[in-house]
Amino acid sequence: MLSTSCLLAACFPSALRREPSQRPFGLRCQRSGRADFVDFHVRSSPEPYDTAAEVDSTVKLRVTFGALRLLMAVVCLLALISRFLWGLGSATFTPGNFFAYLTIQSSILFLVVTVIAAIVTLRGMDDPPWLDLARATVLSCTVSCGVIFALIVEQSGERGFRIDVPWSDVVLHFVLPTVAVLDWIIGPGRGVAPWRSIALVLVFMIGWGFVTLVRGPIVGWYPYFFLDPAQLANTGQFLTYSTIAVLLFGGISAALVAASRSTPLAERWATRWAVRAVLSTPRTEQAQSLRTGAGRRR
Repeated sequence: MLSTSCLLAACFPSALRREPSQRPFGLRCQRSGRADFVDFHVRSSPEPYDTAAEVDSTVKLRVTFGALRLLMAVVCLLALISRFLWGLGSATFTPGNFFAYLTIQSSILFLVVTVIAAIVTLRGMDDPPWLDLARATVLSCTVSCGVIFALIVEQSGERGFRIDVPWSDVVLHFVLPTVAVLDWIIGPGRGVAPWRSIALVLVFMIGWGFVTLVRGPIVGWYPYFFLDPAQLANTGQFLTYSTIAVLLFGGISAALVAASRSTPLAERWATRWAVRAVLSTPRTEQAQSLRTGAGRRR
């Protein structure tokens, strides 16, 4: 077991957070302007602190979430391929129209960012600031597209239009965004996303909308009904839908950035487990010594 722990420590040096000369009676986690406290303090101890158990738990945690992110990327890729093949049966399908969907564009970005995040996690490193920014921006677009898709399906039903929803759309719009949000809140290694992520989300969305409005009359096709003048009653209705979309994208982005201000839940759990493991060791040794002493007196 000792050799295995030493090998893990050599492969994942960033998993070690404390000097061997300190026994964590409690921990203070602080990074990128964020501080979270466990109800203890760090005290020095003359005996060395064995980090083998903590290295094992930290490495296992990061490997688990790294594998989860790779699985999300694979599922996303399969869903994109399936959605492309499914769309071949549509009369309005063209490769240009397929990649014009905001969902497809954000899903491709999600695939790339998730693979990068998985590699960083499997290497035992924390997310660099640029990756925190990228994850927050892409996740905001992905979640917002899922909410808008749900509203579109509901509105289409009220308007008497039928929308077929294949399994790939369910995965891209609902399953992956939900799992990705949980990963954002729980997964280890995430830092603090900057507030400028909101501006990037809005710039991307507004830029996509402008290009879509210019392209629509040329190709005679719009990806969503609220962008098609033929399906809207007047300009006021277009402005109403556009305002709702901007507020939705901005609100979701702000919520995700705000959530990054707290330490990932997995790191909190790992800290508590490490503290409990360290605190339980002296008590066990003390109980054994008392029993030994009592036996000698007898």
